[in-house]
Amino acid sequence: MNIIFVSRYGSSNIGDELIVRELEKLFDGHNLMRFDNVLNYYPTLDESFISKKIKKVQKDKKTIVEKIYRDNLRSSFAISGIRNLINTNKAKNNKNLLKFETAIKTSDLLVIGGGNLVFDLEKYSKGAFYLNLPIEIANKYELPVYILNAGFGPFQTQKQLLKVHKTLEKVEYITVRDEISFNLLKGIEKPKLYQTIDPVVFLDYLNPINHIKQDCIGVSVMDIRLAEYSEEEYRQYLMRIHQISSFLLNEYDKKIFFFCTEQNDLVALFDLKNLILKNEDSIAGYMFEDEVSVDALKNIYSSIDALVGTRMHSMIISFSQSIPFLGISWQDKVLGFAKMISNEEFIVSIDNLINKEIDKKLLNTFMKDLSNVKDKFIQKKEDIEPYYEINKKIVHWIEKESSNQ
Repeated sequence: MNIIFVSRYGSSNIGDELIVRELEKLFDGHNLMRFDNVLNYYPTLDESFISKKIKKVQKDKKTIVEKIYRDNLRSSFAISGIRNLINTNKAKNNKNLLKFETAIKTSDLLVIGGGNLVFDLEKYSKGAFYLNLPIEIANKYELPVYILNAGFGPFQTQKQLLKVHKTLEKVEYITVRDEISFNLLKGIEKPKLYQTIDPVVFLDYLNPINHIKQDCIGVSVMDIRLAEYSEEEYRQYLMRIHQISSFLLNEYDKKIFFFCTEQNDLVALFDLKNLILKNEDSIAGYMFEDEVSVDALKNIYSSIDALVGTRMHSMIISFSQSIPFLGISWQDKVLGFAKMISNEEFIVSIDNLINKEIDKKLLNTFMKDLSNVKDKFIQKKEDIEPYYEINKKIVHWIEKESSNQ
């Protein structure tokens, strides 16, 4: 089949890249045309992800303007409405739409998915509008549409959710990656809806399961200001990450490996390094990886015995490698993933992390339980594998339907 796949191509987030790389395996043997979420075309998978080693990250004027907008102007109907009108007009006039429509004419299937597909952070935004654009073009040429392994939400109003439902009634199949998304989409009439699981869970092991590591703990760092936390909360978060890392270094004689899974988080890595330099006599026990790439990540996860994670995909990758993790929950889906793999006892809410002293008792329990958690992850990974099989079955069903026409 000739398949158009609209996904997270070109993303600066390594979690997104790994999602795309895993999902592409579902289409082995088929001819794939790759488009990102704004319908830029990529001739190959590798060309869509160009990793750069960034030595210095600075806030630019755009970041400052966006912060002013979030903090002071988002609640204004007039300003938010004008902003969304500009964005929707820009999407309708997207020069890539014509090339995308040309590709649709010679294709057998449109697949859209991977990552969080539709959400609305403002009362007046229109997340469903952007998803509807490629679906409408596919419907025009009677091309089947498959929403694959997607996340949905959050939404601010019931009207926004209903518009998503209306858009999704134009597709044949939907698989969602988590229970929260599944519950949001319940009640859609036409498409067949299935719950699956994030494909990164099934990454191949980088090392044999019994491989002896290097007494090293990974710590994934996030710029939580990108999730709308204040500057003060951000500084408090970095201080707590430093305290946790210092405790593990000194009490358990573990090296600490700091890294990011998102290019835009690198400023937090550099800020944390400066904080440690300012407060400690030596940083001999700390390592800082400023390259954000799949290869760098493989090196990190091949070296660590455990993880303290903030970004959700740092935890998902950890689980895929049967590496125990202590997770910092800054969104509902982090806790949802932890519950699915029975690891919620080792989840700390970001609000508690910021506002309270570090929980040394929890850290000690976590470190003493590493072997049991590792064994639990190995078994759990086997137990949940059938949840992913539905994605393969749907591709097979569509292929069969296509050959019968």
